[in-house]
Amino acid sequence: MQKPLSSCLLPLLAAALTAASSAHAAEENTGSTSQPIISGSASPSSQNAVVMLVHVENGNGGETCTATLVASNLLITARHCVSETGKQPFYCDKNGKVQNDGNGGGEVGADYKATDLYVFTGTTRPVFNGTTPAQAAARGKKIFHDNATAVCGHDLALVLLENNVSSTIPLARIRLDSQASKGEKITAVGWGVTLDTKYPAQRQQRTGIPIVQVGPYSDDRVDVPGNDFLVGESTCSGDSGGPGFSEDTGALIGVVSRGGNGKDATNPADGCTNADNDYTQTAPFKSLIQSAFNESGNSPLVETGRPTNNGSGGDDGGCSASPASSRSMGAGAGLVALGIALATVRRTRRRRIHS
Repeated sequence: MQKPLSSCLLPLLAAALTAASSAHAAEENTGSTSQPIISGSASPSSQNAVVMLVHVENGNGGETCTATLVASNLLITARHCVSETGKQPFYCDKNGKVQNDGNGGGEVGADYKATDLYVFTGTTRPVFNGTTPAQAAARGKKIFHDNATAVCGHDLALVLLENNVSSTIPLARIRLDSQASKGEKITAVGWGVTLDTKYPAQRQQRTGIPIVQVGPYSDDRVDVPGNDFLVGESTCSGDSGGPGFSEDTGALIGVVSRGGNGKDATNPADGCTNADNDYTQTAPFKSLIQSAFNESGNSPLVETGRPTNNGSGGDDGGCSASPASSRSMGAGAGLVALGIALATVRRTRRRRIHS
């Protein structure tokens, strides 16, 4: 049976840049917009490595995503947050092939100008004065990605910044030497839509989210490309590019790519409840990440406390310590169990990008 196609909507901010949403609701397609945390709670300052990333288009508006600082001048986010991405309906099969009926959905085009990407730090949503991102802590200098032509299994990018952010921000450790494991739990953090508002005043988190599948995987309901893992209800529009932190080690193990429940709802949050959500893992992009660090002049803070495996997916993976910066979020920083049971309702294969 052919899988239904889904639309991937890029989240656009209002001209005043007050909109902070990204379509992270959908079924199995990689989308280009980020969504808010569903049924979460306020994110503490210990998670300040998580920042808002705003793309300003000709000074007249932009798009918002979430990103994670892994060095004082380097962040990781979703590829669709830094490059033009087709918004038409599509889905990703387990082999990482985009299926879009020739309409361009899910296909990646030209990069945005790196200098049009602005970083906002802290736990409180910034107040934009007109279209001038005057409060930005930094702006982009160079974009790094693997040149994939579609987002399926490749929705990850890094941005080198023109200047360092505050030295007091705790940087995130990264998983580079092993894949995620089925059943492993993560914490999602982001600036996406919540059940109460499209524009939460405070950054949000949701803890205790189990990984339900690791790609490549396929059944009659969902496909998960290699390099990706699947979780249940958690993120929404505006959370695109945001981190999945391992609750065992505190390390960043994946970035939000797409998700949703297949509903084309007027209220974005309605498309994110009882939903499936895809993350692109960090470990398969070790070489790319290391090259970006080399240009940044820094070394990665690598995940510690996990035994190494062969990276074939699903087993306990591992990482060795790195001599990088002494600032780190630490294992399980700011994690508070919410005890929220995830829904197990049947869903279609469609997914939308969460930017």
